[in-house]
Order: sequence, then structure tokens, then C-alpha cells
Amino acid sequence: MARVAAQRFRYKDFSAGLPAHFGKYRLFIQAGNEKGIEWYSDESTIEVADEDVSGIELRAHRGASISGVITVEGLNDPQLLRSLADVYANPVSPDPDQPLGPGAASNIDQSGGFRLSGLRPGEFQLGVSRNGNSKYTLSMQRVEVAGQSVRGAIELKEGQIITDARIVMVYGEGVVRGQLKFQNGQAPKNACFIVVTDRKGECSSCESGFYAQVTAGGQYTVEGLPPGEYELTLHARQCGAGEQLRIPEVKQSIRVANGVEARADFVVDLNKKDQ
Repeated sequence: MARVAAQRFRYKDFSAGLPAHFGKYRLFIQAGNEKGIEWYSDESTIEVADEDVSGIELRAHRGASISGVITVEGLNDPQLLRSLADVYANPVSPDPDQPLGPGAASNIDQSGGFRLSGLRPGEFQLGVSRNGNSKYTLSMQRVEVAGQSVRGAIELKEGQIITDARIVMVYGEGVVRGQLKFQNGQAPKNACFIVVTDRKGECSSCESGFYAQVTAGGQYTVEGLPPGEYELTLHARQCGAGEQLRIPEVKQSIRVANGVEARADFVVDLNKKDQ
């Protein structure tokens, strides 16, 4: 089932007090339910002013499709597999201006299967998203097509059908804790700090970031990390009135394992410009 959707992308300034829904709209075909559709349309731009708009034509094309399964590496807990009901597969375009298509997300069936349909030709990466909260932390580990790992984007041609994709997830229960300390002075009172992690996955869309706020006492805890090598970065941001901050980022590398708590303290020398 498909429906025509209208997305307003620019407001017009009407000094005469006309209703706010007047302006320019982008029309396109959109899926009417979670099953998606097989078609995508050329976009049509219309302008709604003070009269009805008629004679609009939308040209539809049969889109490409990607189907496959999502699995969890080293799965032992049956409840973890059932948690995939909250996972959605979706295509991610490296180009933010690249339209995806009406079937741009797919829920996962009981066997872990997914199908993305009605996709426009172009380069896409496979990604996952989750609805709601779960005590399980799942991250992408790698993407495979026809049994081969895919590091970058998948190029889809007009109407192409891919049926052997595989997204491998990994369960994370690693923990990193640490303390923030300062040398040669105290941090400005208008400075807040955050620790961000960067895990180098086996595909470009697998690089997932976890983060934690540093408390007023200088402690932080990052939880739910899957095993792997991480780069931790301490960022300073201004969170109050005062002079502009000139605290550089501080980086360090660490290895994380499931069920093991790792320690990573940060020392900031306030006299150094680059750390």
C-alpha cells in the first residue's frame, strides 16, 4: 500500500496574514505501512497559494531491494534474540541530500529477516536502529553480501535485487570508568566535559560511538560497550557564562572486553595547547 506524502521544505513570508500552510511543498510516494512498497517516485515540487492545485503528475519507478538477516555473534541468551523485535534495518546514504526511497526501513521478523524495498539507485550503507529501551546493548559488527564483508557503501543499480545480505550484531557489556584531573590550575567553572568512544568496526557504518558526561567530581562511566579497540576522547564544552574555553581534546586508546571493567583516567594540563 502506498500513499502520497507532502513535505514542506520552505516557509514563505506572507505579510497579508495568510494561513501558515501556504508555501512550497515536495510531493513523493511513501509506504502506507511497515511492509513498504516496491516503487519510488520522482519528486514533484508545488506551490500552494490562494487557490487549489490540480493536474499534478508523479512518475513511479520500480525500486531496488535488499533483503537478508540480522544475527548476533556469539548468541547464547534466547532473550537476546527476542530483543531483535525492537531492531529495524535501514539504508544509510553517505550523501545527506541523497533520497532513499519510501521503503527506507524494515522491521525484523521472528527469524531475523529483513527486506528494504523501493530503493532509489545509488550508494547506500546498511544500518540498524532500535525502538524503545532494552537492557541489552547491541552494536553492528560487520555487514556481508554474498558471504563477503563489505567495508564501504553498497552500490544499487536501478531495480537491482540483493537477497543475501547479512548484518552481524555484537552484544556489549563492557564498562570503562575513569577520573578527570587537572594540572597547572583548575578548569573554568563554565566548563563541562564529556567522554566519547569510537570503536573501529569492520564496516564504515559499524563505527558506533558511546559517551558519558563527566560529573562535577570528575568521574565518568561508559557502559554497554561491545568488545574491541576504542579511542576515547575527552571534549570540553562551554556550559555557562564566561570566557571562551581553550581546552584542547585529550585522546587515549583502550581495549574493552565483555564482563571486564576497564580504567581510563584523563589528565588535562591547562598550560598545553595540544594534547
